[in-house]
Amino acid sequence: VSDVVNALVKASMYKKSGEIFNVGSGKPVSVNKIVKLLGGNAVSIPKRPGEPNITNANISKIRKKLDWKPKTSPVQGIQHIISWVKKHRELLSSFMTD
Repeated sequence: VSDVVNALVKASMYKKSGEIFNVGSGKPVSVNKIVKLLGGNAVSIPKRPGEPNITNANISKIRKKLDWKPKTSPVQGIQHIISWVKKHRELLSSFMTD
């Protein structure tokens, strides 16, 4: 989350308007890896027509024009989110009840 906020702050100070920047790690992370980090069970489904085997954000433009680069890896980011959720579980549950 902090990397995204940092990118948004840098983009807000960019002199040109209408530019589009990709924000990400620049490295692919498999869905199975994310499922494993979250402690879930992977469910395989058939690949959809035209679905690529792998995708990742091309961050070369934001690196060059805004001098931005991610500081947190996807694995670290997921670990931070899990830690935060565990720490604030009671607060979160108060929002989930109707």
